[in-house]
Amino acid sequence: MYEHRTHQLLSRAAFATRVASHTLLALLVAVLALGIGILGYHFLGELSWLDSLLNASMILGGMGPVDPLRNPVAKLFAAGYALFSGLAFIGVASLLVAPFAHRLMHSLHLDEQWKWVEWFELERRPAADSMRLPFAKREVFYRRIAIQPRACQNALTRAR
Repeated sequence: MYEHRTHQLLSRAAFATRVASHTLLALLVAVLALGIGILGYHFLGELSWLDSLLNASMILGGMGPVDPLRNPVAKLFAAGYALFSGLAFIGVASLLVAPFAHRLMHSLHLDEQWKWVEWFELERRPAADSMRLPFAKREVFYRRIAIQPRACQNALTRAR
């Protein structure tokens, strides 16, 4: 679903599509959780449809129940629904934050590939070196290595 850390960052259009799909999924989870609460309060708590909607919405939003429940089964449902609502809230919040958090971490990792690998001093020998002449003068130059950190370490050990 998400791109690997070695892949490039998504384009803005693809990222907007990802955010939209996560938002729709979060909305679906919220509507499903609200529906469970409405049905439970209506049939188990013997409340009207409007009062069931109000109680389910208030508990799902973290505010607490509005109407008192007289039936022990309804009270058990309300306790279970309150716990479920807390988990549903965390799940919906995670669905909404996940694309942004992933993009932030992915962009920081891409920067890490450039910042972690600083300018390294590498030695380069002129063409005479290819003939293994001992008098060939070594030239020193600086080069930015734009590969992954493990590969950079391997490249440095090979260069020395």
